[in-house]
Amino acid sequence: MTKVHRHIIILTSFLFVFITRANAQTYTWEDFVEHYHSMNDDNANLDETFNDLLDIHNNKININNCTEEQLSVIPILSISQIKDIMYYISVNGAMYSLGELMFINSIDYDTRHYLPLFCYAGEAPQKGISLQKLIKYQRSEVIARTDIPLYIKDGYKQHSDKELKQSPNKEYRGTNLYHSLRYRLNSMEHLSLGIQAEKDPGERGIDYLSGYVMIQDIGHIKNAIIGDYKISFGQGLVVNTGYNFGKILSLNQIGKMGKGISKHSSCSEANYFSGGAITYDIKGFDITCYASHRKVDGTYNSDSTGITTIKTDGLHRTPLEHSKKGIIGVNDIGGNIKWDNNNLQLAASIAYTHYEVPLRPKYNTKASLYRYYNAKGKDFMSYGLAYTYRIPRWVLSGETASCNTGGIATINALQWTPNSLNSFTAIQRYYSYKYASINSNSFGENSKPQNEQGLYIGWKNMNIDNLTINSYIDFMYFPWYKYQVSNSSYGIDAMVQADYEINKKCTLSLRYKNKSKQKDFVVSEKNDIRVLQYNCRHNIRLSLNYNATEQLAFKTTANGTMIDFGPSPQEYGYSIDQQIKWQDKDKRQRFVVCATYFNTDSYNARIYNYEPSLLYTFGMTSYYYKGYRITALASLPIVKNLYLTGKVGMTKFLNRNTIGTGTELINSNHKEDIQIQIRWKF
Repeated sequence: MTKVHRHIIILTSFLFVFITRANAQTYTWEDFVEHYHSMNDDNANLDETFNDLLDIHNNKININNCTEEQLSVIPILSISQIKDIMYYISVNGAMYSLGELMFINSIDYDTRHYLPLFCYAGEAPQKGISLQKLIKYQRSEVIARTDIPLYIKDGYKQHSDKELKQSPNKEYRGTNLYHSLRYRLNSMEHLSLGIQAEKDPGERGIDYLSGYVMIQDIGHIKNAIIGDYKISFGQGLVVNTGYNFGKILSLNQIGKMGKGISKHSSCSEANYFSGGAITYDIKGFDITCYASHRKVDGTYNSDSTGITTIKTDGLHRTPLEHSKKGIIGVNDIGGNIKWDNNNLQLAASIAYTHYEVPLRPKYNTKASLYRYYNAKGKDFMSYGLAYTYRIPRWVLSGETASCNTGGIATINALQWTPNSLNSFTAIQRYYSYKYASINSNSFGENSKPQNEQGLYIGWKNMNIDNLTINSYIDFMYFPWYKYQVSNSSYGIDAMVQADYEINKKCTLSLRYKNKSKQKDFVVSEKNDIRVLQYNCRHNIRLSLNYNATEQLAFKTTANGTMIDFGPSPQEYGYSIDQQIKWQDKDKRQRFVVCATYFNTDSYNARIYNYEPSLLYTFGMTSYYYKGYRITALASLPIVKNLYLTGKVGMTKFLNRNTIGTGTELINSNHKEDIQIQIRWKF
């Protein structure tokens, strides 16, 4: 490319950025969360994933001074897109602005507009690390949050000594307020540390405290951490306590070999390690080792000789819940060796877990027989080999693993990108019901890669101008019993979503999703006669976004669901949601008002919808029965770099006199709550 051509490209990219900003909305972090929440499973738990991505958003990657591995942590980028970005920079030199992404054919519209949330085009930093530089270039952030419910649940009411003697778990130990405090420090992309503390409603005092110190890219040390952290190797069959992606975002993970070591920076009280880990680079090999010891919650069996279940919700509100806190010591060690030869990557992983008290799940009844192959005993070891092979337009990747219980698990994926407008993906998985790997998490329908076989086929199409179609179909087979499934069973999960840009200010999205899985239908409770019937859930969602100005935006969403289960009557539900958002040009002030009306036949026909929230709080809100919910959120600067965010919400049921059950019972048909967050950056 000649110097003249280079200047023409730069001038065109600047014009593109100017025109785009003049005619369309600049995408925000909230837009990203809402967009990808709506594209994933209705009830997929993506909180941890978005929590980690928010850390990347707050500490953006310099696209001109990063590696392929660093870009691979951004889930909206596929491995082929990452390769194209690295090739473009190697040929044309550093990008002057991210507007140059328009010249990379594989970078589609959504990716091009959301990528600035995680990357920037800057100059390469000065080489060399010193304590003086680390102090000079450090950035810190403190976030404090409290939630104030304006209602009283039964668990917070005063009870007599006589009542508590008969039912000691009828009353919560602490107040109904939620508190959390987070501190983050990052410096020169080489040093980061964090501390987080949390008190859940009903708990007494600070119930959770966590922290870490991590260094990166110092000499041959690629990553080292002390404190609380996560590990992700290969495709997650051996160990993965990190990202959890829905079935759409998982398409971009094909060809990636796990994130390796990452910090545990959330208030989640499960699925992380505590100790130390290091990744060392030796002549093209990345060698990772980790060791951990932590206490986890659990439930003893009747004779206190073992643990029947591991408790992961982190709640310690009643005497019974508090008695389960940290009763099990867990030791973990493991490692990974990864070799990268450009187009071919190989990685071998091993993980060993020791419980100080043996796991002894109950399966003494027909209804609990699905636990028969759950992890048992004290010692668990798993090991596997992952691979990725890339050639132009093709990516082949996978992992095969085994464990000391004798089970085998394998996942293999093939992705073909014939051009910049189409992408086809096939994912095959076989997870034996005997495969019991304690810290694994991979692509699939179950929460663990166990007792599942399947074939997933996906297609992304952009052949029509301004129209993007994402679709997939997933065929599933479960050889052993599952919860409420007393035989081997089948399932199908299918989705198609079309996003159409009507003009620069208006976009329309339509999604249809169907998930059908076999489940026990009780013919006779007296004789315990059950037959397998398909439990089909149909969902349809229509969403219209209109950006009246760069500051003012409207969004209208309609959801519908239908449940069809054997000979039972069909159940229906729908909701209508209206959102109004205003933000100033500098994105320092934000006001959002939402109103939702919902009407469902039952809890089974519930509707999931995303609701704008405070930083580090994510997730879908579920609506069931009949009623409405109104929320208002405001975020504004108090002084420079000090922000106050508040949210108020009210839910009212029109066909219920109470909300919840047991200790969570509210003797009213409405509830109101307030959330307050203070954020200080310095």
